[in-house]
Amino acid sequence: MSEPEQALTPLPDHFRVRVYDNCREAAYFELPDFPRDDRRGCVGKTIELHYLLGDDYTGPKLNLDFDHNGRPIGIEVLYPIVDDDDESEREQALTPLPDHFRVRVYDNCRDTAYFELPDYPRDDRRGCVGKTIELHYLLGDDYTGPKLNLDFDHNGRPIGIEVLYRLS
Repeated sequence: MSEPEQALTPLPDHFRVRVYDNCREAAYFELPDFPRDDRRGCVGKTIELHYLLGDDYTGPKLNLDFDHNGRPIGIEVLYPIVDDDDESEREQALTPLPDHFRVRVYDNCRDTAYFELPDYPRDDRRGCVGKTIELHYLLGDDYTGPKLNLDFDHNGRPIGIEVLYRLS
């Protein structure tokens, strides 16, 4: 299981998370290759990871974005939205991260991040992971990006995404 067992430190600059101004049910996890200056038109391809998880998956939509060179640049998490009139909100400006989406990095490994989803336990996280799906294996042999692990609690709810660029 990919459950964090080490102390976690504040998020470094190369991993960032944003939420959309008018949508608290969605977040975008920027990976280190995400362009920092001008992000318009930076996505060359998107893989909808939630479809790879099968018909039994009932969690949020998970979209993995790649740049035009095939490097993974971000993960979008979309929970169901009530009264979703217009998809243009995805194009809106991004605001600071609310408390229900959090990201941490391990003290001894700055190239690994753990993206806590809203169902991640805030008090006692020991033993909270019931199952892990290694998403990078579902992406096929051509995928060369970081390892991606999707953690579920013991009730089958997705609680976190671990991103590992290299093990230390």
